[in-house]
Amino acid sequence: MSCAGSYDKAEEAELIDALYSENFYRFLKPQPLELKKLYNTDPSSLYYIGLALQKARVRSADKKIYDESARAYFEYAIKNSPMPYKKLADDELYSLLSNEEKIKRLEEKLALPEALRLDAKNDKDIRAAIQKLLFLSGNFNKMEQPLPDYLNAQKFDSELIEGLKNIEKNKSELKVYGNNFFRILTARKLTFESRFKDAWPIFKDLMEAGEEALFEHRTVLSDAGRAALSGSVDYAADAVLFEKRLEFYEQRSNKTSDYIVQKYMYAFYAARMRLKMGGKENTEKAVLLFKKAKSYPPQAYDYDVALWYILDIEKNRSFKVFLDELCFTAPSWKNMPVYEELTAHACMKLVLAKDWNGLERLQKAVQKTNLFSDHARHAYILARSKKLPADESKKLYREAYEKDHASFYYRLMAAYQLGLPIVSSPYGKNYKRKGGGGFSDEDTVKILKGFVKYKLYSQLYNKITVLYPQITTEEASFFSKILSENGYYADSMRTMSFAVNSEGADFGEEHLKLIYPRPWLDSVKRYSAEYNLPEYLLYALLRSESYFKSEVISHAGAIGLAQLMKPTAADIARRLKIDSYDLNNPDTNIRFGAFYLSEMIRRNGGKIMHALFSYNAGPNAVKRWVRQAGDLPTDLFLESLAYAETRGYGRNVLAAAIIYGHLYYGKNYREIIKELFPDIK
Repeated sequence: MSCAGSYDKAEEAELIDALYSENFYRFLKPQPLELKKLYNTDPSSLYYIGLALQKARVRSADKKIYDESARAYFEYAIKNSPMPYKKLADDELYSLLSNEEKIKRLEEKLALPEALRLDAKNDKDIRAAIQKLLFLSGNFNKMEQPLPDYLNAQKFDSELIEGLKNIEKNKSELKVYGNNFFRILTARKLTFESRFKDAWPIFKDLMEAGEEALFEHRTVLSDAGRAALSGSVDYAADAVLFEKRLEFYEQRSNKTSDYIVQKYMYAFYAARMRLKMGGKENTEKAVLLFKKAKSYPPQAYDYDVALWYILDIEKNRSFKVFLDELCFTAPSWKNMPVYEELTAHACMKLVLAKDWNGLERLQKAVQKTNLFSDHARHAYILARSKKLPADESKKLYREAYEKDHASFYYRLMAAYQLGLPIVSSPYGKNYKRKGGGGFSDEDTVKILKGFVKYKLYSQLYNKITVLYPQITTEEASFFSKILSENGYYADSMRTMSFAVNSEGADFGEEHLKLIYPRPWLDSVKRYSAEYNLPEYLLYALLRSESYFKSEVISHAGAIGLAQLMKPTAADIARRLKIDSYDLNNPDTNIRFGAFYLSEMIRRNGGKIMHALFSYNAGPNAVKRWVRQAGDLPTDLFLESLAYAETRGYGRNVLAAAIIYGHLYYGKNYREIIKELFPDIK
């Protein structure tokens, strides 16, 4: 044993508790003997302590000493620790190096045979990283590409913006690139900073000159378009400028594929300008320009974006034209997620109008795409419409029940109509995942258990997804339980869900209970009983609202487990005669949420789904929707709601209520559907 010695079990436990409580001072500026002592105690400790320091949330004034200390731990681990900790430390150390040190490391790596490298980066990735670092460090003369070519291919981010300071320092040496090179960089920087009114005049001057080759690149044109949209003071004149540039390139083209980037970008942003101006004439011109852009797509996604704008315009002008265009273009769609919002809107409008013929037409069009959840939605709604013969309806229910799609809700509802059991899981997506860290499964599990030993719980889920995407459900169950026991409920649920969603995953009720846990059980029991709510319904609401993150605050300002807005909470407190309260306190938040849900049920005449819609969208919106929907049964009323978020919310809460009811309360899924949809046949 070295003279440095080692820590005994009690001392090691004290050290780990200091890490967990973020008492980092004892780990700063480690001396050689301390590093050796830690190594003697556990060779992996250097990596985990370094990682804790590197990720610590500290004041910017303290960041340097934390990073320097983390570096000391990583460097010691690289020299002394065995694999896999040597490679892990090497990966983390890289982010702490200076740009010059990173370049040296990468050049050394590039000189090695791939078999001897610690990571799996190929030569192309390494060379690209070196080029970026050369730019960031101001070594422009060593770059493989001329500086303008490199920058014109880059989308500006905070790192590149920082690197522009070196261009300013070396401006005299870079004058060879011409004044417009610097003007373009200035305008792009201003655009990145959202100073559009300052950026657009520079871009406009360059565009009017029309002879600057550096300007006619996609990233530059994209920034110019964004600057024009938010910085123009004369949209009419500036839209014409974009249109003239489009015409210029169309006249120079001998075939459609000539100048395709320039033609697309000028047509696309001219259309956006016209659309922003508003009015019938400008909208018509915008449609024509988007159609031109659609005919010049540099990439498949560009086609879909241009078509999306066309469909969105028609959606707001004429639903008939919108539906015609949506159905006609469906076979040409390339990136399906672009169209999900539009198909959902069309379905909502058709259900609200009880236009079952129109819905059947939409269904046939969308069947030609791989929007599989839409297939299930349309099949279920058409079957429920009572428009079709019984055998056709049964066939559609079968499709929603049996076919491959990700909507557990429609599978449940179709099973109810068919009188069949739930034989599939709530997880319709099965992802085929490859190993991620380059380690054996045995080593990877050992690494992850190190995060448990050193109580770095907040980093565990992310490390699982990166290092061990092929994790089994049994292995995930181990980590999920530990996260749950330590109050990391959201990460516990994510860990188990991640494993269950893998291709070929084998799981049962014990795994589902980790995805649908019952934290704060005493509070939920107490307030469910006090406000006459089924426990499984309250759990379904809390899980759907906050994913059991007790201190979460939404973009709209909703707080805590039950996602309560401050005015709503104040009204609840007044009615409960509570003077002082804290919405970040789980018990208080659950109590207020239970009271509010029970109040919504009372105000909606005992209709639970209507109460849930009111909880999400507000009671006034639901009253309006009820008037518009007429005699639609509750499950079809859900499909007619104007807010996509509320439609999704209703489906999610029902599915979660059924799972909670089954796992913990001995409820059959049919009982819960009937309870939430009392008018369902």
